[in-house]
Amino acid sequence: MRYVTTVERRAKQEGLREGLQQGLSQGLSQGLSQGLQREISLVIRLLVGRVGPLSPELEQQVRSLTIDQVEALAVNLLQLDSQDELERWLDDVRDSSSS
Repeated sequence: MRYVTTVERRAKQEGLREGLQQGLSQGLSQGLSQGLQREISLVIRLLVGRVGPLSPELEQQVRSLTIDQVEALAVNLLQLDSQDELERWLDDVRDSSSS
């Protein structure tokens, strides 16, 4: 029967700890990404109901927003009455984030 030394035991524990930490980090990152994609999909469905079908370009602009921008769009969604207003809103967001 083989005895495990203290060094081996510590190395194994450290490896397990690092693996767990990496797994949790990756899981959290993946979960946040999936949550953002679901929120974007919901906002797009609401926009389609509000202003009609979005062009592929307009939909891509919405999909490229940050989480804060998606949340701001969700809050402002009911004030948008046309695709032109949505385009202006997106332009304003783009302009304010680049300055």
